[in-house]
Amino acid sequence: MRILLLSLFTAFSMNAFAHDCVLISRITGFNGVSDTELALYTMGRGEYKVTTFYCQNLSFAEEIGFRTFPPGSQSVCEGDDVVVVDRFAHGRDFCAIQKIEKVK
Repeated sequence: MRILLLSLFTAFSMNAFAHDCVLISRITGFNGVSDTELALYTMGRGEYKVTTFYCQNLSFAEEIGFRTFPPGSQSVCEGDDVVVVDRFAHGRDFCAIQKIEKVK
């Protein structure tokens, strides 16, 4: 009985902290849905919903990048930044990623 309870607790606690990351090399496109939401499209018809803190130009973004931690990481995860390139103002917005979810 103790083993079963420990196994169930471990399964639930691991699931509670599970989050999705996306391999940057698999990203094929994006769509700025709003100032806090971004859709990422990956090879194999995968789609991810990326939620950021408020990001002024995200819904109008024509070009994005990522600032990962640690630098040079091949995946983008929660806590990393979406970099929105603003060609007209010749600037960049760094938007912290709050959550990444696989869309089913």
